[in-house]
Amino acid sequence: MRFLSPILTLLIAFALVAGLSFTPAAAQDAAKPTTDSREAQLREWFNALPKHRQEELKQRLKTLKRLPKERREEMLQAAKEGRPILSDEQRKNLQKLRKLSYLERIRLYTTAAEIDALRRGPRAREFEQAMKLEGPERMRELRGMMFEQRQMMFVRSLPADKRREIMNLPENERRQAVRKLFEEEGRTRLQQLEGFYPRLAELKEAAQGGDKEARKSLRQMYADLRTLDLLIQRLAPEKREQIMTELRDLSMEDAANAVRKALQDQWQAERKGRNPGRRNNDRGTVQPERNAHRAPDQRRKPREQ
Repeated sequence: MRFLSPILTLLIAFALVAGLSFTPAAAQDAAKPTTDSREAQLREWFNALPKHRQEELKQRLKTLKRLPKERREEMLQAAKEGRPILSDEQRKNLQKLRKLSYLERIRLYTTAAEIDALRRGPRAREFEQAMKLEGPERMRELRGMMFEQRQMMFVRSLPADKRREIMNLPENERRQAVRKLFEEEGRTRLQQLEGFYPRLAELKEAAQGGDKEARKSLRQMYADLRTLDLLIQRLAPEKREQIMTELRDLSMEDAANAVRKALQDQWQAERKGRNPGRRNNDRGTVQPERNAHRAPDQRRKPREQ
């Protein structure tokens, strides 16, 4: 599948830079055996940092812990020895990533997160089989799996009574009902979003008149619009209605950032509502799917090391 490799490669580069931009000196200190005195010095140093810097370092540690053990050890060893953490290829990919707009980075991140959710989730075996296919057939299978995954996330966001009504249907009827509702709501929401951006109508008219640049801009704008809608899909129904009223006067990037913040608030509320010590919520949502609800922070621009 052509898009999979660059997506994952660019995502890795982004994760390495945004979450793991250690300096060699800092990594050397982290790698040394610590004494009580050294721990006290480090704690004092950490507490003296600005709050935003403390949060940034905490996030980096979480990112480091999520990496495979071998990769984590390789990176720490490279930093300890003063060698670059990123390879030449990763640096080139980082340059490509830096040139992307915020919404393009969201598309990249979201697609990679959804693929990762398939790879780690209950359909992992189906995903592995799909990855063994070639060319268009593999693309078709993966797209179908991702579409079904989005539908299931949509069902879980429905009010409890509506969700029960759908889940009580026979399997064939349930699948048809979910698809119909999912597509109808998507069309309605997309039409509403189109009304927020008069530029679309101007580009359509110019494109119909044969303007090639207008066609290109129109494709890009619709891609961004669908990305924005993809984020809105992740919100709970009442939150979707609320956020749609707030987006009318915002640029598309500002709208995406507003939805991202709403998603973060929603996820934080969901996490606080779970019982301590439980990794899954009562609907069986596994950890990787949570990442598909999130998007890169607009304020965190990738930095080259």
